[in-house]
Amino acid sequence: MTERGLRERKKADTRAALAAATLRLAIELGWENVTVEAIAAAADVSYRTFFNHFSAKEEALLFPAGADRPRLSARLRAQPAGTGVLAAARAALHEDLTVLESDPAALRDWITVVGGIPALLPRLVETGAADE
Repeated sequence: MTERGLRERKKADTRAALAAATLRLAIELGWENVTVEAIAAAADVSYRTFFNHFSAKEEALLFPAGADRPRLSARLRAQPAGTGVLAAARAALHEDLTVLESDPAALRDWITVVGGIPALLPRLVETGAADE
């Protein structure tokens, strides 16, 4: 695997800070009271910078790594030819599972927040269905 350059690392750090601020503010203020302005301020970036990474606050909450991140279907297709189905699925899911396991408290918070916002659930289902 190649090492990411400074620019890519900084972009990823900014995206992570915005996503974390989105989740934190949703917990503290309630989703309906969270604004892009508040998210940007909490992450110590400009309002415009927010939109360099996410199209809306919903995207920052639902897709913290970014909506353009390779999806499961793309990662499955990238597995070497001849890889067994279970091994391919395991390898494709490994990245997601590693991220989820790295911060169980944040995962619990995310599930609590997203589960409490019925309007977001169709977008999650749509994304999952597209991957299937």
